[in-house]
Order: sequence, then structure tokens, then C-alpha cells
Amino acid sequence: MRIFSTLAVCCAALTLPAAAQEQVTITADNCRLLARHVPGADVVHRQGVDVRGKKVVPADIGGAPTIKLPEVIAFDVKADLRNFLGGPRADADATGAAVLAADDAAAAVTSAETAVTEAETAAAADPANTALAAAAQSATAALASAKAAVKPSQIASFATQAASAATQASAADPGNAPLATAATAATTAAADATASSGASQSASVDAARIGETIGEPVLGRITIKGHRVYFNDQLLSDRDQELVAEACRKKIEGRH
Repeated sequence: MRIFSTLAVCCAALTLPAAAQEQVTITADNCRLLARHVPGADVVHRQGVDVRGKKVVPADIGGAPTIKLPEVIAFDVKADLRNFLGGPRADADATGAAVLAADDAAAAVTSAETAVTEAETAAAADPANTALAAAAQSATAALASAKAAVKPSQIASFATQAASAATQASAADPGNAPLATAATAATTAAADATASSGASQSASVDAARIGETIGEPVLGRITIKGHRVYFNDQLLSDRDQELVAEACRKKIEGRH
């Protein structure tokens, strides 16, 4: 009642004496600033209805999956000792050796192809030389097998056979200098590929053996019950939990 009386006086645009020859005028706009705002019933949000009072589907229609967490969450804390025994370095060495083996195998195929081409050319120029023809044919077959092989060890083996056949072809045509040179280069490249392949296999075996018998020993067990965290059934303090969290972050980020 008091509020309405005040509004009535304000909105009448009273002219009040403030001082000699001075007047203070209170207008309806001034009263609007002073009056307490009471929102209308039609602007107050009501769940499930629109501004006209009609029923509408609520924004949250549900349907989202509900996940019920277990009362107790427990997991083991393990240590990958392989990381501390040189595992990552051994893996890197094995990868490098594999790349080198693949490169040397490709080079051996290229050299063998050159030698085979020289042998085939020589055999075509001297069809009466049966030894030369037979060697060239063997070299060609070995080269085809080398190109079809996938593993560096297999490629190196077939490249060696191709180089050997090219060498036999060179022996059957002793005056052919290009053939002799190509056969020698193919033999050297095949030997390099064989050595690289062996080194790659050894590096791979060595890397696999690191930590093979140790595995990942369990250091302890984390148990979460409600809002409390336990390590090996011992309640962890807030500081202990911070240390565990930091250790986990370092592990995830690859730091030690």
C-alpha cells in the first residue's frame, strides 16, 4: 500500500520547494526509476508451457544414456621396465637397420638388373655360345624372383643368385668388359644387401629380447571408494594423490 501511495505522489509530477527561488520537479520517469519492478505472470518462465500457457515439449527431452559407476574402482599400477633397460633405443636401432637393409636390397636389384641386361645382350649377340645363353637365362630368372620378393633377406638371396649367374655369363664371354664390370658390381651389391639383412634381423631380435622375461611387474593397486583413494589399501592424502596424478601425467606425456 505504501508503494502505491508513493507512486501516486511521484507520478503527479509534484513541484517541491528545494530552496529560495529553486524548485525540484519529480516526474513520472523519475518514479519509474524508483519503483520496484514486478514482472508479469506471462513473462515468468514456466517449465513445459509457452507464453500463452499451452503445453510444449521441454528442451531437455531426455534419452541420454545413463552411466552408473561402480561403487569401487580398482586397477593395478605397473612399470614398463623395458623403457629403463634400453628398449626404446634398441627399437630405434632396429628400425634404422631395417631401413638400411631395404635400401641395400633395392640397390642390389638395380645392380643385378644391369648385369642381367648385359648378359642377355651378350647371349643375343652370340647365339652359338650355349654356356653364355644358359647363364643369361638363369640370371634373368633370379632377377625376376628378386623383384617379386618382399623381405630384404629374400631379395638379397635372389640378387646373389642373379649376380652369380651373371658372373658365369662373364666367364663364358671373357672378352666382354661391360658384362664383367656389371657382374662384379652386382656381386658387391648383393653381398652388401645380405650383410644389411642379417644385421637387421639381429637388431630386431635383440630389441625383442629386452625386458622379455621381466614383463611389467605390478607396483601396487589403486582403489577408489567414494571420494577416497587408496594405494595398497592405504588411504592417500591430498598431497599423495597429487603426486600420483603428476606421475600419471608424465607417463602419458612420455616423460620419466
